[in-house]
Amino acid sequence: MGSQYDLPENGRIRVLSASGSVTVFAEERSDIEVEPANRTVELKESGRHRHRHRRGQGILDHFRKGSQDSERDDAPPERRPVLEVKSKSGNIEVRCPIGTDVSVGAMSGSVKLIGTFGSLKISTVSGSIDIDTATGNVDARCVSGSITVKSVGGRADVSSKSGRVRIDRVEGAAHASTISGGVEIGTVGGDVELKMVSGGAKVKVLSEKHPRIRFSSLSGKMRCECTQGSDFDLKVKSISGSLEVTGR
Repeated sequence: MGSQYDLPENGRIRVLSASGSVTVFAEERSDIEVEPANRTVELKESGRHRHRHRRGQGILDHFRKGSQDSERDDAPPERRPVLEVKSKSGNIEVRCPIGTDVSVGAMSGSVKLIGTFGSLKISTVSGSIDIDTATGNVDARCVSGSITVKSVGGRADVSSKSGRVRIDRVEGAAHASTISGGVEIGTVGGDVELKMVSGGAKVKVLSEKHPRIRFSSLSGKMRCECTQGSDFDLKVKSISGSLEVTGR
């Protein structure tokens, strides 16, 4: 059993981990539970500390700064209350209400988000990222590791320097990039832009829309099994990789 905390209305969660896996569950509940109970938890609002539950670890400060910088594109969320959970070492589990906005920064360890969330911002240095469902936007980045997302209700921006990228379904626009690894995306019809150095791309159109395809590769080929049109743009650039596009 972990420790429970109240999340203010319109609040969001930030999890920072130096070493160890991070798992976040979205459940039918109104509070936040953190396990193990001895992790540092702080409730903040507008960048100021409101309540500190345990002394913080300085090694994680750069993750918090990076997360705040990435959130400045949307001014209103920056003023929202933030429940920040920090872990220097060891695995950590966080349970939150369905639809919560969550950001995670992990140095070494995998990140899993199980359930239905709002908008997500996830970054890892070494470790895979696995996301169930986000009704809002998803921003996921890792240096070494794969990224897998089942469903995105908004736009998706994902990148991995070394690892495969897969999004089963995205409602809005999608941007994905990888240096070493392939990309697979299922799109409802928002604009798609893919960039790879070594690896191919597979795109499945999950609606009746017809893509305008622009494919550029030094040594790859394109195979399209759907009707092309002008409903949305599909731009793919690869040095050595092919493109496969299929419809419903």
